[in-house]
Amino acid sequence: MHWPSSLRFKLAIGLFVLFLVLIASNLWLIWYRGLPLLVQQHKDLQRQIGENIVTELSVQFLQAETLTKDIANLMETVTDDYDGMRDVIPKLLDLESLRGVIAGGGIWPEPFRVDANQERASLFWGRTADNNLTFFDDYNRAEGPGYHHEEWYVPATYLDDGNAYWSRSYTDPYSLQPMVTCSVPIYQGLALQGVATVDLKLEGLTNLVAERIGERRGYAFVIDRNNKFISFPDPAMVVTARQDQRNRVFTDFIYIDELATQLPVFRPVADRLNFLSHQSSTIVNRDAEQIKDTAKQIAERSYQIGLPEARLIAHNLFRNSDRKIRVLDNFETEDDILLHGHSNVTVYTMPHTHWKVVTVFPVQDSVQAALNISQSVTLGSITIIVIWGTACAVFLWNVLFSRLQDMTARIRQSAQDGRELPLDLGPNDELGQLAQWYNHRTRQLNQALKSAEVSTQNLKRENNEHKTTAKLLERSLSMQRAILDSANLAVITMDKEGRIQNCNSGAIRLLGFKEHELAGRTFPHCLIDRVQLEAFQSAIQQRYDVTISGFRLFTTALEQGEDQDNQWLFTCRDGTLCRVKLSITAVINQQHVIEGWLAVIAALPDPTENEPSAGA
Repeated sequence: MHWPSSLRFKLAIGLFVLFLVLIASNLWLIWYRGLPLLVQQHKDLQRQIGENIVTELSVQFLQAETLTKDIANLMETVTDDYDGMRDVIPKLLDLESLRGVIAGGGIWPEPFRVDANQERASLFWGRTADNNLTFFDDYNRAEGPGYHHEEWYVPATYLDDGNAYWSRSYTDPYSLQPMVTCSVPIYQGLALQGVATVDLKLEGLTNLVAERIGERRGYAFVIDRNNKFISFPDPAMVVTARQDQRNRVFTDFIYIDELATQLPVFRPVADRLNFLSHQSSTIVNRDAEQIKDTAKQIAERSYQIGLPEARLIAHNLFRNSDRKIRVLDNFETEDDILLHGHSNVTVYTMPHTHWKVVTVFPVQDSVQAALNISQSVTLGSITIIVIWGTACAVFLWNVLFSRLQDMTARIRQSAQDGRELPLDLGPNDELGQLAQWYNHRTRQLNQALKSAEVSTQNLKRENNEHKTTAKLLERSLSMQRAILDSANLAVITMDKEGRIQNCNSGAIRLLGFKEHELAGRTFPHCLIDRVQLEAFQSAIQQRYDVTISGFRLFTTALEQGEDQDNQWLFTCRDGTLCRVKLSITAVINQQHVIEGWLAVIAALPDPTENEPSAGA
């Protein structure tokens, strides 16, 4: 057998193709289905990091907001004991759990609300460098515009009771600390009594954000609603020296546009953030006219707020109930200010404060991590498939091919030797059953072969006997034909309808016809004179009282159990008349069915007899 036509070759090719399909399927699933999912999963993980940063910042801000609301509620219930608040408020601000983040706080009554002769009556405590709260009375001085025109005060007066407003980030002019202020209005009935505030330190935000990023390549930064930096991985890049109204120099964060001016590579990110701020402040809603009026009033009342910022503040006041963490935008930059490469930027909005948390991660990291996993899975899957394929080939050889090879060898040896060679049954499986039935069929064939040989011998012997019998029969028939031919008798054989089939040489000599001239003609009508035949027909019909014609005229007497011997005048071939005696006998087979007729004709010496006489 040629190797390409063997079952082993076909199965080997089939298994090889199967393994190729398995490998191709695995590669397709890993690289065209799994890889995008891994990249997306890595991006989802990065997004989760950003949301975790927003959540942790929100928790701290929510604690400060809750504390501010507690101070406002306390003032609403003890409005008559204004001086007593000097002892209560510092204790609330100096809680152990919030001592690291609270920079200060206090209450800020409306002008002339505490004393008709005193416009400014604030109670404010700020935390000094030694982490102790110190009372500051600077805001109550007569010079200056007054605290009720400050950016953190005016917007809060437009809030409903129980809501909070978060200011822009700033450096306190008296404590000189970077901070942000949470303001909650104080009401007595429907009358505004003032504002309660808590100042939150911003010094620890950078460390908190860095901790959440961890060892990953990437970073995050926070900007306030005015796109001013609050935290950045490299603080030296986003701080600058400024002077206050007293010409005191202090350190302050810069705006994103300032950083973009210094480092143009940051410009795409700055433009995108500016667009988001503009988009947020120009959203058209059902309160658009009221927002415009509120923004105009805020800008007029506060010397620190311009009309564009006032619009943004007014818009945020009307959606102050939005507490969900949302992704404002996600985009990629070709170059990054710190990562110096293709990066993915995600911008989150921070509830309560409406700040933005921005995360930046290298795009290549997401792809590379997915590639590493895909390569590992690919190598592992191919290794497993190869091992499995090898084990499968060994298994097939031991279970199938080796046994088939042994069976083929035994069958070939049996065919060459011409002897019965049974197959090894082996395990009781399909091949074992095949061997069992092959052995059984082989035994049957051998037995049949032996029987055929015996039958062949018997047939040969019977054939020889038949040949001997045939020779004897042929000799006997020859002798009978010779006797009949030598006798003065004419013998004619007919079928059941009386048609002549054969005749002997006596009939040929007597009648003068050749055998082929008589064959197929109805006997004896073709030889008897018509007048004599009609007379005989009339006599037969009268005798048996039936209507008879044709060949039955000569067989009716036989059917009635009588002999049918008559004398007739036959017309010979040369036209002469011959007086004969006709005897017709039925030829009956073993089933007692008439198969034909036999007519024996004897020539009579007296030619003067012209009329037929009745049978003897």
